[in-house]
Amino acid sequence: MTTWTRTGLATTGLVSIALLLPSVAHAQTGAVQAAAVGAEGLQWTWVQAPFADLWFHGLAVVGHHGSGPVPLYDPEYARRIRGEIIEGAGTDPSMLVRDADRLRALVQSDRAFDILHFVPLYFPASGLEETLDALAALAAQPAGLPEVPPELSFGVGVVAAALPEREQRETLGRWVDALASEWQAGFGAAWEASSARRDARMADLQTRWNELGSLLAPYLRGVELTGGIVLAVPSLGSEGRFFSANPMRADDNLVAVGLPTSDSDLDVAVAAAVREMCFPIVRVAFSDLGHLFPDRDEASRASDRAATYCGEWLLREHAPELLGAYRSRFTAALEANVVGGSTREREAYRSLLDALERELQRVSNPRDRSVLPDSPEGDDDVF
Repeated sequence: MTTWTRTGLATTGLVSIALLLPSVAHAQTGAVQAAAVGAEGLQWTWVQAPFADLWFHGLAVVGHHGSGPVPLYDPEYARRIRGEIIEGAGTDPSMLVRDADRLRALVQSDRAFDILHFVPLYFPASGLEETLDALAALAAQPAGLPEVPPELSFGVGVVAAALPEREQRETLGRWVDALASEWQAGFGAAWEASSARRDARMADLQTRWNELGSLLAPYLRGVELTGGIVLAVPSLGSEGRFFSANPMRADDNLVAVGLPTSDSDLDVAVAAAVREMCFPIVRVAFSDLGHLFPDRDEASRASDRAATYCGEWLLREHAPELLGAYRSRFTAALEANVVGGSTREREAYRSLLDALERELQRVSNPRDRSVLPDSPEGDDDVF
């Protein structure tokens, strides 16, 4: 029987960052205090947050998209948002837009800046202005940590550990300046103006999730995901984010998923959250098989595909009415990745799926354990 060990873990298929940092790994406590209590005692709250929306908006606009088969940011978002904010308001391009090429080159020059794809998850309850100020203070300090309010110390510590060099912090400073300017240039006004629709959409998502969460309760308890926050972010693509914050609390978790533009597509966001909540069990399946994936990019591809397989497996067992929405979000992007990889990589992935299926059957108590997602063309080609 697997013994679950929770660590501060930030995950996408692009990269998994185990935050084994002695000074900060256990510093965030009680990040999830006020959560909507759903059925079966699960406590997951769906929210939109200005800092998360601004931060991920910036990465989408400059084109820092990563290299995985599942897009980290909505490919159409940058074009759409420029039309809404810049052309719609009749204003000049913002600093973020003007400097997009330079900023993209800076953050893509050093893989340490992969941390940028996770930063909002480290500040789940912090306000936009104070978070930007704290990160600006870090950027201005060539080494070590600045003094920041206690509620910001965890996130600042994580970013500081990932970006310890003077040059890295100078780049961080340019990034924070561009985001602060973007908020003032029109993004902030647009965000505030959409509050009524945003609140209605979050209420709708919460209701849908509460229904689904009750069906997934055995799995969520089995992987110690009894609660947390789900950030619904318009700029995110199919690849979301997952962060297990406080290792001592099963209700302190952060998930981020893309928010569809149409209210009729909200089931896509709910289904996408299931995939993100698969990364802990994928990590367990990986635990004895890491030697089969020696290359970081290869491991990333396998993690992507395994999490998607897991999400479909759970929905097929517990909420088959959401399979159409789920497949619309993930299947096409991953099918393009099926034909790639060596025979050795495909065999390693099959071993990973076998381990994952055993874990899923053990923790989720499905109705019929013989039912598994169909393979597109043979066992080796599952997603």
